[in-house]
Amino acid sequence: METKEIIMYAVIIIACVAPVVWFARTASSKSRLILKSIKAVTGKLPAQYDVWTNRGMAFDAATHRLVFVNNSQPEVITQVIQADEVIDAHVLVNGKKAADSKKTIDPANVNTIVLQLICSSKDNGEILLSFFDVNSDGPFHANIHYQLSRKWKKTILERPVLNHA
Repeated sequence: METKEIIMYAVIIIACVAPVVWFARTASSKSRLILKSIKAVTGKLPAQYDVWTNRGMAFDAATHRLVFVNNSQPEVITQVIQADEVIDAHVLVNGKKAADSKKTIDPANVNTIVLQLICSSKDNGEILLSFFDVNSDGPFHANIHYQLSRKWKKTILERPVLNHA
């Protein structure tokens, strides 16, 4: 092989590998930032948590708090919800309540997936947690985010009740 061919192959390999490495490092740093935000609220990483794309959610069983972190905006938004105040929850796809029996959705027709929490508190009657937005997440992840929203709806509604003894 001549030097020109070696240089050409090296450039091609670098051009193919560099975007993959850059994407992996960026995704990893976003995940660390979300986990750091959850830890800042709970003191440690709770046993129940999920981190996806630009968001994360955790349930702190000791204090019965839900922590939702959204990093899809220019600034990180952290919401803390007292789980005992949540009396009902719904998964909304494009603003409409999704059927509980529906296990998958057609990603081509989905713009948003939101977990709607109905609370007993007058201050927090309704809380909307954005699990998916096609503008920031891309259309290919809709089903994964839909499954996560269904999982968290179930987790929230089936949580143990905090004893106030």
